[in-house]
Amino acid sequence: MKRDGEPLIVLTHYPPVDHLGRTTPMTELFEHYGAGHVFYGHLHGAANACAFDGTIGTVQYHPVSCDGLGFRLYELALEDPAVAAGG
Repeated sequence: MKRDGEPLIVLTHYPPVDHLGRTTPMTELFEHYGAGHVFYGHLHGAANACAFDGTIGTVQYHPVSCDGLGFRLYELALEDPAVAAGG
């Protein structure tokens, strides 16, 4: 649960959106509960080229599957003002 003043960051295995960024029941929940960022994986191979990386409503979506990142770590800077503000 999000506490006032703290960013809500969601990590999920499966993509909550399609490559066009259409809303789903999951994206509606993220918006309702004030998520600022959603990180997701599961995509493999050529599917990474179609991953949605952008904003729906006020939530920023980040595809971070291992092979999509070249098996490099994805660093999330919590001190980043955009992340801290939830946007």
